[in-house]
Amino acid sequence: MQTLLFYMGAAARDMLFALPVMLTARALAYFLRHRRKLGAWHEAGVLVLWLYMAALLSQTVSFAHLFSGPWRVLGTVNLAPLATIKGMLAQGWNTYSLINLAGNVAMFAPLGLLLPLLYARATPLWRTALWGMLASLCIEVCQLFCARGADVDDVLLNTLGALLGYGLYAMARRRWPKGTARFRARGPQKQTHACNTPGAAV
Repeated sequence: MQTLLFYMGAAARDMLFALPVMLTARALAYFLRHRRKLGAWHEAGVLVLWLYMAALLSQTVSFAHLFSGPWRVLGTVNLAPLATIKGMLAQGWNTYSLINLAGNVAMFAPLGLLLPLLYARATPLWRTALWGMLASLCIEVCQLFCARGADVDDVLLNTLGALLGYGLYAMARRRWPKGTARFRARGPQKQTHACNTPGAAV
């Protein structure tokens, strides 16, 4: 429990540090993309997505190791599917196995929920699963240079977490279709002028 609270506290701290930067970026996006009507619900959802990504990267990638000194592989690699999962299950449930198994699933569930909620292109299940897998692969590759191990089972668990998040999105969309539709980005607003209107005086 103390380990879980430690990670949650560290993630909350990093999200707080990233908040001013993200608010500034979203404000610039609002003014630069003036032709696109960005809804308040969508903007709030994007901000949550960015904060979540900041917390996810801060807890999985050690940027101090990544950008200090020459790049070289420091971590171990496991390419045998299910080998790590079977080993942990054989040892029984403890804090380490709980964080590595349940934690790897849970921490990618928000990604699977937020992507289809905010963007229509991510609505198909396979696309959400693909984005979850690619995000996990990027993290695992970075961990090779951060004195942390890269494990194919982490990719499997992360992708499963993204699918779990998509399931939550699907249930929310079925129960609250109008509420979930508020989070979608709206397309560019068409400019209509009197001179382009049929029958208008020239």
